Amino acid sequence: MKVGTLFVAVLCMVIIAVAAEKQCTPLMGLGSESRKLCIVAKNGVSETVDADDCHKHEDCCKTEEGESAVCYAQVDAEKLTAEASKAGNVDDTDDLYEKAMKMKKDSARFLRLPSPAFPQIIPFPASCKLTPNEPYVLDPPVDIPYCIRIPCSVDNAALDTDPNLCRSQPGCYFDKELFDFRKVFGPRIFPEVPVCHIAIRNALFQQKAQLVVKEHRVWNPFFTNCILKEFSLLMSQRKGCELIPFFDVSHVSFQLAGWKDITYRECSLIDGCFRYGSGCYYSIVRVKSSPCSPPTVPQLASSSNCPYKPTPFPILAPLKGRFDGCCEVNLCYLSKSEISKMYSGPSLKS
Repeated sequence: MKVGTLFVAVLCMVIIAVAAEKQCTPLMGLGSESRKLCIVAKNGVSETVDADDCHKHEDCCKTEEGESAVCYAQVDAEKLTAEASKAGNVDDTDDLYEKAMKMKKDSARFLRLPSPAFPQIIPFPASCKLTPNEPYVLDPPVDIPYCIRIPCSVDNAALDTDPNLCRSQPGCYFDKELFDFRKVFGPRIFPEVPVCHIAIRNALFQQKAQLVVKEHRVWNPFFTNCILKEFSLLMSQRKGCELIPFFDVSHVSFQLAGWKDITYRECSLIDGCFRYGSGCYYSIVRVKSSPCSPPTVPQLASSSNCPYKPTPFPILAPLKGRFDGCCEVNLCYLSKSEISKMYSGPSLKS
C-alpha cells in the first residue's frame, strides 16, 4: 500500500514538473521570430521573464533548453486561427454616424425659425456639420506613445474589451491592434498599456463633450472633430498657462509633459501649455512637478531587455503606436504615474 502511494505521489510530481516546464507549440508554420516575449509588470515597470522563471507564469511557455532557452507569451492557437480568418475586417461606423445625425437633429428641434432681421446663431452641437467620413472617430487626433498612455477609467475593466463602450467615453480610443495581439498572445503583451486610453485630455474639450452627454445621455465620437474645430482657440488657452513664462525668472525648467518633439496642437490636446523652443508643460496650478535644471538632461540607460519595441506578426495588423520614451526614460518628463494622478478618465476636472 505504501509502495502504491509512493508511486502515485512520484507520478503526480512528474506530471506537475512536465506541466510546469510548458513548451511552446508551433505557430502555424511560422518561425520563432514571430513569437512575442513574455512580459510581466512589477511595481509599474515592465520586464521580460527569464527562462528559468517561465514556469511560474501560466500565460508563458518556453522554447529550447539550457542557455538557448527563451520565455515567450503563450499563443492561443484557436484565437490565432480565428483572427487569421477575419483578417482585413474593418470597424463599421455607419450605425454611429446615423445615431450622431439623429442626435444633431434632436438638438435642433427647439431652435426658432431663422429670419432676415434676426440671423440665427446655431449653438453646439446642432451647429456641427457631420459627414460619414468624419475624422477621429476610430483613431485619435494625437498619437500618444504607449508608455505614457493612461486608462480611460481605472474602475471599468470592460472598457479594455468592448470598443463600443470605450468610444462612448469622450476623448477615449480603443486600440484594436493591441487588443487583437492580446487576444492571441494573452495579457503578457505590453501589460502596462491600456487598450482603451484617454487621448484627448483637454479640459475644455471634456466640458463641451459633457454638453452632448447631458442632452442625449450618451457620447458619440462623430462630434469629436466638431469640438476640435469650433473651440480650437479656446482649447489652447489653458488656465495657469500664463504663469509658465515666470519659470525663466527662476532659471529652472520644470518637468515636461508629453514627449520629445511634441507639437503645439498635441500639447493642447493633452491639456498642456506649449512654449516654443521649450516644449509642453502642465499648468503649475494642476501639478507640482520637480525641477529639471538645464543643461543636464538626466536620462536612464537603455535596457537591452526592454520589452517595448515593434512586434510585427504576419497574420495580425501591425501595432500603430509609438515607443518614444519606453526604453530610454528621460527624467525631465513627467512619468505615467504622475500624469495618471491628475486624471480620472472621462470625468476630467478643469
